[in-house]
Amino acid sequence: MTKAKPNPLTGVTDGKMRTTLRSALRMLWSRTVKKQYINSVRYKKAGRYHVKCVKCGREMWVGAKARPLNKDGQPSKRRPQKLFDVDHVHGIAPLGDPIKELGEYWASMMTGAMQILCKPCHAAKTAGERKK
Repeated sequence: MTKAKPNPLTGVTDGKMRTTLRSALRMLWSRTVKKQYINSVRYKKAGRYHVKCVKCGREMWVGAKARPLNKDGQPSKRRPQKLFDVDHVHGIAPLGDPIKELGEYWASMMTGAMQILCKPCHAAKTAGERKK
């Protein structure tokens, strides 16, 4: 297997450029569109804001966090994470050539339909999509 050559315009390989762009856009999405979406679907209950998983109906406090579980079911030593994820209903368009396909990727990430899923439901949905 040959080593990828850096693009003379950017100075990095196309793979590195895709990774960098994807990371930057996810950060921007999480601080803007994702935050607005959570604020639009949350509801107040017992003095706290809650959201509900679309698949299983589980109610979760927006600020609640828990340590992720290891494969044996025990809590891991990693830092606590939110109990829910914001999922893109139809997924995000793949980012192939960053120069030609960035607009489509951006549009599907920022304007695509979203839903709230608890961590187990989101993991199951993502695993199913990756098998296809």
